[in-house]
Amino acid sequence: MGIMPKHIWKNVEVGQFAFSKFNTEPVGTGPYKIANIKRNREGIPEYYDLVSFKNFALGKPFIPKIRIKFYSNQEKLLKALGSGDIESVNSISPKIAINLEDDNYKVERSPLPRVFGVFLNQDEADVFTDILVRKALNVSAPKTRIVTEVLSTFGTVVDGPIPPGILGFLPAKSAETPYRDRLKVARDALKRAGFELDEETGKLVDSDGQVLSFSISTSDVPELKASAQILKEAWEGLGMDVTLKVFESGNLNRTVIRPRDYDALLFGEIIGRDSDPFAFWHSSQRLDPGLNIALYTSISVDGLLEDARTTTEPDARLQKYLSFQKEIADDIPAVFLYAPDFIYVTPSKISGLDITSVTIPSERFLNIYNWFIDTDRVWKFFTN
Repeated sequence: MGIMPKHIWKNVEVGQFAFSKFNTEPVGTGPYKIANIKRNREGIPEYYDLVSFKNFALGKPFIPKIRIKFYSNQEKLLKALGSGDIESVNSISPKIAINLEDDNYKVERSPLPRVFGVFLNQDEADVFTDILVRKALNVSAPKTRIVTEVLSTFGTVVDGPIPPGILGFLPAKSAETPYRDRLKVARDALKRAGFELDEETGKLVDSDGQVLSFSISTSDVPELKASAQILKEAWEGLGMDVTLKVFESGNLNRTVIRPRDYDALLFGEIIGRDSDPFAFWHSSQRLDPGLNIALYTSISVDGLLEDARTTTEPDARLQKYLSFQKEIADDIPAVFLYAPDFIYVTPSKISGLDITSVTIPSERFLNIYNWFIDTDRVWKFFTN
């Protein structure tokens, strides 16, 4: 939770923290302090006026005043941007970001420490217990197409569970092979798994005449729905029978993820900057409330993740994570797709911005005390 002022919070019961007015009228140790709050009739803040704090530990910020405004939906947010009522926005879709770039807005991007993929539940779908089927799914996933069409290039293709910018990340190699060659590898794998294409139905069937079928469950978030549709088309092109199941985010978590009631789950994992994938891949986390949504079990991976957590030596930790990723690549418990970018539209007049460490949107302000607008001309001999 961080450092909190005792004289303000000492009389607030822990159970009442979420309801305290000091959440919306906070007192802290940051580079800015609240000068004014404008609220609507319901008491909901419309904007905050912030002024620089001269006693900030890292020095008084260069920009003296900032106004942060709030909007109830993306349409109103973009209207305010277009009218000049605001100068910066975040949490917009990639397609809108690319349009703003075309309109000469300054769009900053940085890979988020998140991995999106299709997690295969071998307990629910027996077809996934065959590594050759999992291999076919993996090599035939059109990852580059998803990043290009769905994310408008605001993302990075990934082949493993560790995202860009995190200790142990390995650049994807899947895109180095032409897609038609990968489809051939997928067809060969399916044939070796005992599946043949039924000429009448165009479906893959095994020796007992059973169709290779499964469902993909995902959220109604537009990027996930679009990605799921592309995957469905690609895998049905190989002869698989794929059903999409789209849920509202809250229902997905409650009725699908927590009870592990899915064949395949298209979802994302927020790894964070600490690069600790333990919660997502250790066998102790297979059941709710654990986050191992592939229900993956491996004694060797458990040991690697446990050792990586206990070592303080970066090189030793790196080797553990490299070995961990090799095990995952060999087992193929999921089809990893992409790491999305954090998107931030800023005015060109702002300098000193650094969003390389952003994990969640609010962290775009981590180095706001270094942002500046105005500069002075300084004679050389004053800088020597």
